[in-house]
This record gives sequence, structure tokens and C-alpha cells, in this order.
Amino acid sequence: MNNRLFQQIYSLEDFKNARSAERAETDICDSLPYPGANKYWYFPEIHGRRIGRIKIQSELIMRCPPGDIVELGSGPGHNVAVFSWCLQELNRKNVAIYGFDTFEGYLEEHIKDEGNRLAEALRENQDSDRWLHSRDDLQEELNSLVDFVDVELIKGDICETTKNFMPRSKMISMVNIDTNVYKPGIEGLFNLEKYFVNNTILIVDSGFLHPDDPLQGEHRALYEYATKRNYPIFKSNWGDYCSFIAVVQK
Repeated sequence: MNNRLFQQIYSLEDFKNARSAERAETDICDSLPYPGANKYWYFPEIHGRRIGRIKIQSELIMRCPPGDIVELGSGPGHNVAVFSWCLQELNRKNVAIYGFDTFEGYLEEHIKDEGNRLAEALRENQDSDRWLHSRDDLQEELNSLVDFVDVELIKGDICETTKNFMPRSKMISMVNIDTNVYKPGIEGLFNLEKYFVNNTILIVDSGFLHPDDPLQGEHRALYEYATKRNYPIFKSNWGDYCSFIAVVQK
């Protein structure tokens, strides 16, 4: 995976400084497949950062091994929809997508685990009701948008709902960690890892804040899990969007 779009990072300092990295080559990114523009109406706004996310996610799905896709912290389902459209573009059938979320925002016990700066941002975000959604309404909406793959939204504390979960294929090809907080990210990964295969992709985005010292939130979850398991970590930039990726080695 180590190339101009995905650069391996070797230290905590590299990880923390990655968001200031130079932009990826535009000509590489423009060549990546991504869902057709006619589907963008589902998103509340479209800008370079979101297009960057879509293109990086498309490239990663191209590289995924066989198995199902999981998102920890699926929120309103935007990423779930993008994953399904990417799979359709690539004609990858028989893949299920699972979205885990409380659909009511963060649990206070998870916010308390974070440093003051991130906790303040999370509480402000929580108070906006941004993450308050009806799981059933979202499931119905996604079912109407997505007809190529099966999508299932799973409601509850991710630390608990991932414990006895089993994907349909009994294999997980990619996990998108978008919890913003540490505990459901790290516990979700450990709970699901029995279904990881060689080259399963674990991904987080650039998050709420530039990573502080010590590392916080979903970044800390990915970094700690990957270093504990000795998996390589990569960074990827497209425009002003940055992702961090760990690749499972079996």
C-alpha cells in the first residue's frame, strides 16, 4: 500500500503531525473511481473535504479482501451509503454493510475519558442534536437508496453491541471507525477482530481536532490497537481531507 497516495508512518510523532502533510497528487486522486454525482443529493453539503473522503474510501474498498464492511459510529448513514455505491461501481456483490451507533449521540462516560479540549468539543457537538436520529427511519431511508448490497443498522452502546455480533460472511474486510471517542473505538476493534482476515482495512478520518499529546478519541483507538497488534499504519491526504489506515496482517 505504500505509495504516493498512502504513506506509511512509523512513530507516534508522525501520526500526530500527519494532518499537516502535503496534499496528495491531484492527478492520482482524480483517477480514482467514486459514486456518480447524481447520488450526491443525499449529503447535506458537498465540498472538497467530503469529495476527498469519498475518493479515499473508494480506493480502500478496491483494495479490501473478501468480507463484509463495518462502521463504528455510523451517525446519519452517509458513509454507509457511500460504501454501498462504491461496491456497486466495482460490482462487488454479496457484501453486507453494518452500521453501529447509539443514534442518540455520545455516552457521557465515554466523553469523560477524553481530555478537556476534546470533551468540550464533543459536548458542544452533542448539544447540537447532530447525532439524534431514528434508527428505524434511517434504515428505511437507506433501504430506499441502496439496492445493491444489504445494509443493517445496529443500535446501542458499541462496546456491548459488537460483543456477540457475527457478520454474514464471518469475515470483515474493512472497519471504518467514526466514533470520535476512544472507548467504543478500541473495544469495538477488539470485539470484532476474530473476524478480521489478512489485509482487513481499519480506517479513521482526521477527526474533530488536531491530535494532542496524549493522543485522543478514535485516533488513539486506532493507533493503540494497531501498535499492540504490530500492524502497519498509513496516512492518506486528498485536498484538506486526511485519513489514517491500519492494515491487518495475518
